[in-house]
Amino acid sequence: MNLGTVQYPTPIQHSYLLTSFAFWKRIPQLLQELGAEAFYLEQDDDNHDDSAGFVFGKSVETAAEAGEEIKKLGNENFKNQDYKYGIQKYQQALRYLNWCEATGTATAAINNIVAQCYNNMAACELKLDKNRNAVEACDKLLEIDPKNVKGLYRRACAYKAMNEPERCMQDLKKALQINPHDSSLKKLEKEVRQEQRQKGHSEDS
Repeated sequence: MNLGTVQYPTPIQHSYLLTSFAFWKRIPQLLQELGAEAFYLEQDDDNHDDSAGFVFGKSVETAAEAGEEIKKLGNENFKNQDYKYGIQKYQQALRYLNWCEATGTATAAINNIVAQCYNNMAACELKLDKNRNAVEACDKLLEIDPKNVKGLYRRACAYKAMNEPERCMQDLKKALQINPHDSSLKKLEKEVRQEQRQKGHSEDS
């Protein structure tokens, strides 16, 4: 019987599988800590995603740990330019972390991880040219951390791509008040001002 050519994982797939296994092999231990109150979250339809996950009804610390570990998987996806699955991982991490918020047990450390997830999601959405999604992720981030310079910058980038220069400049102004020496902010501000001047000249002619 011909089984065909063996397909070995690519370096990206290999890294993903190793990182996933390192966390998910610990699930039995986590469940033992949590007891019978843990239950499955809905599974994603895409077969690439192997982390259905659990909502934790007993240990906030374990739920936060799970959210942090899944966020790290998203970071690996981002490094490997696998932005679609990076977004999925950040969304899954947020399911764990938002459970803590829903139960009124979120701490400053948990809120910080939540903010990181939204920030990283925005970066992925920008890479995929999904600018409206990037704005929504930044909105969530800035509700938690209104002075987050990266969040303001990424939302400004999205507004620029969406041809909304006024909103873009509003975010850049806020970000530059916090960090007036940031070269990325200055560069984007210069680009937007140049575009506005060119638009003004074309309308006058």
